[in-house]
Amino acid sequence: MKNKLKLILWGKNLNIPMNFDNLDFNTYKLEYIYKQYKLSLYKNNIIIKKFTFYKNGNVFNQYNFINGKIDGMQYWWRENGELVSMWEYNFYKI
Repeated sequence: MKNKLKLILWGKNLNIPMNFDNLDFNTYKLEYIYKQYKLSLYKNNIIIKKFTFYKNGNVFNQYNFINGKIDGMQYWWRENGELVSMWEYNFYKI
């Protein structure tokens, strides 16, 4: 199943640095917490990705999950969209 997700906040499109066309998810949750929007994507009620956005609509961070636990590549960006850091978190190897 392919999903298309387009979000418009603050009057502009969110700058999500990935293609959702090939991401298999069936629900999402958008929250406004501590002056930031947080987008969580779920497959069968288990979280698979989470994003936090700057007020200008650019992504602040992206977390990946496997079996509901943080795992895989994690990313952080500056407010101007420049990638600051990325690392791989291996929960199952600990």
